[in-house]
Amino acid sequence: MLPQIEVKDVSKRFGDVVALRNVNLKLDKGKLYALVGENGAGKTTTLNIIFGFIPPDTGKMFQKGEESKYDVLSSIRRGIILITQESSLIPTLNLVENTLITPLFEKYILAPYKKGKQMLESAKKKTKNEFKVDLEVECSKLGYSQLREAGILRSLCFDFDVILLDEPTYTLSKFGEEYLFQMMREFANRGATVVYTTHRFEEMLKYPDEIIVMKNGEIVLKKPVKEVTPDMLTYYMFGKPMSAIRTASRKTQYQHDTLLEVRDLWCRDDFGVDAVKGISFSLGRGEILGVVGTQDSGKKELLEAIFGLREVKKGSIKLAGKEISNLSIKERLSKMSFIPDKVEEGLNLDFKLYENLAPLQPLGGEFVKNFMIQEEILKQHAQKLRKEYDIEAPDVNFICQNLSGGNKKKVMVARALERDFVLLVVYQPASQLDLRSKFSVYDKLVKLADEGRSILISPEDISDVELICDKLMIMVDGKIAYLGPPISAEKIGRIIFQ
Repeated sequence: MLPQIEVKDVSKRFGDVVALRNVNLKLDKGKLYALVGENGAGKTTTLNIIFGFIPPDTGKMFQKGEESKYDVLSSIRRGIILITQESSLIPTLNLVENTLITPLFEKYILAPYKKGKQMLESAKKKTKNEFKVDLEVECSKLGYSQLREAGILRSLCFDFDVILLDEPTYTLSKFGEEYLFQMMREFANRGATVVYTTHRFEEMLKYPDEIIVMKNGEIVLKKPVKEVTPDMLTYYMFGKPMSAIRTASRKTQYQHDTLLEVRDLWCRDDFGVDAVKGISFSLGRGEILGVVGTQDSGKKELLEAIFGLREVKKGSIKLAGKEISNLSIKERLSKMSFIPDKVEEGLNLDFKLYENLAPLQPLGGEFVKNFMIQEEILKQHAQKLRKEYDIEAPDVNFICQNLSGGNKKKVMVARALERDFVLLVVYQPASQLDLRSKFSVYDKLVKLADEGRSILISPEDISDVELICDKLMIMVDGKIAYLGPPISAEKIGRIIFQ
C-alpha cells in the first residue's frame, strides 16, 4: 500500500541556517505520529513543507503516490490541514465567519452561517466543552489561548486526510490536552494521518503509534512507541539519558519575611468581565509560588495586574511594603521582571538578536560612552547570553523573526532573567521549549530563588509545580480554591473540577 505522505530527499535552508538535510519520511494512513526533537531540530519546517506553506530547496513530496504542489489552497482541497503555533484566523472576522471561508466549506451553499455555527458547536461538544471560545466574537478580541482553541475547532469541522498540528497543546490545560488527543485518535481510527509536534515528554510516549525524532535537520529515529523507552528518547534527542537532565533541587529554604502582599485584588479581563475577584495572598523573599487553573480561571489576569499590564479595579499590591498598584510598568521595572506568554509581547521580531537581548533597564555603564550606545559591547553581551541560554542562531546579527519558536522563547527568558530584580512574574516560561531547555530554565529559576529573588510563576504543565515550587495557589473562577504546599497534578485536577 502506498503511504499517505512520502517526503523524498528534502533539504531546506534559511540564509545561513540549514533547517532540513536530505529528509526522507513515510507517513501511513490511519496512524498517529509524534514528531519530536530539541528546539531548532526542523520539526516546524517539515510540517510547513508537507502542508505546502513553503517549498523545499531540493527534494519532492508525494501524496498517495502523486507528486504534490507546494500551494496551501491546493493542499487544503486535497485534504491536508496544518494547525500552526501562530493564529491563521482573520482578526476582523469571528470564528464562524473564518470557518465559512475555508475552501472545504464551498459545498454548503444553503444557510452557510447556520451550518458553520452548527459544525463548530458540534466540535466544541467533542472537547466536553473544555474549549470555551465564543464562536461569534471578533477574533481580534480573543486571547492567545482562545485563538489556539479557535484554530483547532475550525479544523475539527472537516474530515481531513492529513492533520498536522504544531505544538497544539502548549496553551491548553491538562484536560483540554486529553480531549484533543481523544479526537486525534478518532480521526486516525477513521483513516486519517495525524502528525503532532510537542515538547511535553508525557505526550511523546502516551498518545502516538509511532515516534519520529529529528536532530539538526535530520530524522534520527522512527519507531513504534511501544519500542521506545524514556532514556532512548532523550538519548536520541539530547545525547544523554533522562536522569542527566532533571531539575536541580532547592539549596536554601525561602525566607518568611514578606516581599509581595496582595489584598482584596479585583481586575477585569479583555471583555470587561471580572476575572480576579477579591484575591489576597503574600509571597516571601526567595519563595517560588506556582499559580494554576483553567484558561478562564483568572491566573493570567492576576499576573498581568501585578506587573502593571492590566488595570486594578480595586485592592492593594505592595512590594517590599510600598504600594505599587498605581505605578507604571516603567516604574515597576526597577524592582520587577516579567516573561509574557506571547512572543510578540516580549520581543520585537524585526530586530536583530543582539538588539532584543539589550538590557531592559536604561542603558548605562559599559553599554554607553559619551552618550553613545556601544554596539560592539552590546553584541558581546548578546553573544554571552546566546551561549549561556543555548540560543540556536548563526550569529547575534540574526533577525529574530527567523528563529524557531523555542529559540524566540529562549531570547525572552534570557533578557528577563539577566537583569536586576527582586520579583519575577512569569507566565509559562517553558512553553515551546524542549525538555533539556525547560529544565535548564527551571534550574536558573531555582538558583535565583536560592539567591533571595521571589518568583510568581504560572507553569505550562501543572505537574511542574512539584518540581520547582515552594507553594501552590489554585484559582477557580477568579478566586483562590487552594493555597498551600505543592500537590500532585491529579489532586490539582480534582480541586479545579470538583
